[in-house]
Amino acid sequence: MKNLQFIKAKSDNTLSTLGGRATNLAPINLSNCKRSSLLIDTETIGDIQKGEKAYPYDISFLQVKNGKKLHEISYINKDIFDNEKLMSNAFYKNKIPFYKKALANDIRYIKKSEVDILIELNEFIKKHKITYFMAYNVKFDYNSINNLYNLEKNSHIKNEFKKLYIIDIWKVATDIIKMFPELYESYMIFCYKHNLYSDSGKNVQTGAECMNKFVNNDINFVECHTGLEDTFCELNILTKMLWYYKKSTNLDYYYKLDSIFNGHGNVFKNGAFNTDRIEYILEKHNIKG
Repeated sequence: MKNLQFIKAKSDNTLSTLGGRATNLAPINLSNCKRSSLLIDTETIGDIQKGEKAYPYDISFLQVKNGKKLHEISYINKDIFDNEKLMSNAFYKNKIPFYKKALANDIRYIKKSEVDILIELNEFIKKHKITYFMAYNVKFDYNSINNLYNLEKNSHIKNEFKKLYIIDIWKVATDIIKMFPELYESYMIFCYKHNLYSDSGKNVQTGAECMNKFVNNDINFVECHTGLEDTFCELNILTKMLWYYKKSTNLDYYYKLDSIFNGHGNVFKNGAFNTDRIEYILEKHNIKG
């Protein structure tokens, strides 16, 4: 069987799929993006599964323009991070020693009050003419930052994030995978071989860690769950997916703005990543289950 990583898609299937995407596309060309983006990852307290709001103790971002990193910053919210009671409820509280070391030794890590962080984020957006807010599962990170702006004590701070267009790297990655039949089958087989299933077992995983394992063909990759390091992972996914799309179609990839805040995009529509499909794919490629 061919190498499962980034098999070139058949042009006839690709072009027919593109034809269906030609209408109502906003003019956001991610393959040749001349405007600046903030690629953001947040680490938070608050269990959203229990209906709690998430508040970030780590707001990390890359400024990305023309596919290049221009700035790397990790803001640590001292109002949360220095509060032992709050941090004891952080899901990744085991990362506290990492942050303490980084704050002492890495100039990219800056601890400030959340008021100062929000003000500096606003100033950064205006100074560098940021247009886009990108993240993997963008709804979570966008909402967690806005939860800080929406606190009554911060109500005097203007929210420049409200002006940004929202781009979900999760949506981009799964969209591109589903466009190309051979790439899609490669991904499903990769997840099958390495037992990369959702907790329910009904779908293969599509999160950032799993996606990075796939695009790097590195099953040993483990997501750091510290903001700045995870932004590198997410940029890697975006860059390689856009590379694949360009290589396979000789076209630029356009992002549909109407996918805003649809965290799953259409990831699970019609069961595209449902494990029920794996049996057929294995049989097609003569792989024993």
